[in-house]
Formats: sequence, C-alpha cells, structure tokens
Amino acid sequence: MRGGATWSHQRRKKIYERLHMDKFSFWTIVSLVIIILCIIFIVYPFLNLIIQSFHDSKTETFTLKKLYAFLGEKYYKQALGKQFAY
Repeated sequence: MRGGATWSHQRRKKIYERLHMDKFSFWTIVSLVIIILCIIFIVYPFLNLIIQSFHDSKTETFTLKKLYAFLGEKYYKQALGKQFAY
C-alpha cells in the first residue's frame, strides 16, 4: 500500500483517467446515447433470438429440437460447411 490506497484502487483511478471520463462533454453524452441505442437495437434482439431458438413454446422448456432440425437440412449443413472452410 502506498499513500493509504490499494493497488486495485490506484489501477482503477489510472483507467478512469485514461478514458478521460472526469467530466461530461457533448461527445461523452453522444457516445453514451450511441451505446444505449446499440444495446437496444442490436444486442437485445440478438440475445432474444438466441434464447428463442432454444425455447420450446409448447412445453415451455429448454430444448435442442430446433437446432437438430436446422442441422438436419442439407442446405444449411452445406452453408455452415462453406463458412467454416474459409
């Protein structure tokens, strides 16, 4: 300990200073708005899609039936194979 502060506290302070977040400016607010909009319009729908792909609406349980049906189709197997080949 140096000066009554722990190493993690000193490290957090350095990261905080490195990001120049000590004051709010116009661009800080714009950046926060863009991050929030990305979460709302990109991350949330994508995560919702992933969750629904493993959820069976008839039994209300987690299942891999949809994944097996997807991988059972020849077209999709070929498409996935081509993606991993490149």
